[in-house]
Amino acid sequence: MSKSRKKSSIKPLVPFFVLGVALIAVLIAIFKYNDEGEGDASSDSLTATVDESTASGSSGNTPLTLSDEEVYNLDLMQASGVELIDTSQYASIDELIEATMAEFGVDESQVSLQYTNFKTDESYTINESTFQTAASTIKLPLAVMYVDAIEEGYVDWDTEVTYTYADYEEGDGTITAAVGSGTGQAAYTIEELMADSLMHSDNTATNMLIRYYNEVYGSNAFKTNVANSVDVTIDDEFYDNNVISAELLSAYYNLLATDDTYQPIVDYLLNTSPDRLFTTYVNSSLMANKYGNYGTALNDGGIYCENDEAQYSLVALTDGLTDGTGFLENLNLRVNQYYRANYA
Repeated sequence: MSKSRKKSSIKPLVPFFVLGVALIAVLIAIFKYNDEGEGDASSDSLTATVDESTASGSSGNTPLTLSDEEVYNLDLMQASGVELIDTSQYASIDELIEATMAEFGVDESQVSLQYTNFKTDESYTINESTFQTAASTIKLPLAVMYVDAIEEGYVDWDTEVTYTYADYEEGDGTITAAVGSGTGQAAYTIEELMADSLMHSDNTATNMLIRYYNEVYGSNAFKTNVANSVDVTIDDEFYDNNVISAELLSAYYNLLATDDTYQPIVDYLLNTSPDRLFTTYVNSSLMANKYGNYGTALNDGGIYCENDEAQYSLVALTDGLTDGTGFLENLNLRVNQYYRANYA
């Protein structure tokens, strides 16, 4: 989704021409300053954490012109008694998120959350560096590690990974289903494994990928490389258990938003099945998300894409919520409405 930039070179110019251009530039600057005055043309800042290192310039200024019918699953919303909100009642995105938390009885201690606006580089966070049960959200960093390995030449999309009995884990996905029924293949390509891991949250495919990655790079290399590939705080528990933070997961969504190398992952995430949580009411063809649940943990994270550009990312890791499904469904729906109303 990001655009490549070409390097430019400056050729020597004759001295008098340089002086003339410089004089014109100075005059233009003076006139521009006088016209602009001292007013502040920047947008209102969020009362939240602002991270200057996020995906600067990843999203252009093309107006968002899709209709509500194209963005939202209006029929399902009507059947579920869910209505579009009046976004003007919220002064900021943090006010909207906090109001949604209050409505669904969500305490701050139950979430690790990060929202990032790719147009303004602003972010709103709650316990973003707190590590919680990752469940299937860990499959996103795993996919990034494999794209990096392919780029580095260690493996390719057609590399075959042999199935072992220890790889099997119950759950969704065509590979798990095939193996469980005794019709599985002796080996699968990395492309097949990644597709099933991301689109159908296949646990067996994921286990095969993790095992093979550690065989190629060394014992526990997967977790080590995930931690070292982005500049965020890492809890020691991350290396021994399947936990993750909103900050860590957001860093990987930011990679997807700013580097076209990872476009295959975005394409997979735009075709996840079934539609759940962040894509219950927001069209799944526009929201590249990877959800996960395990025990009392219920998580989702994703990038909203419109005009073939990443607009915002949202990660919410929750634990022990009374209505976690309703909270996550409505959270992204409302964040999306607010974003489109204020940054379209």
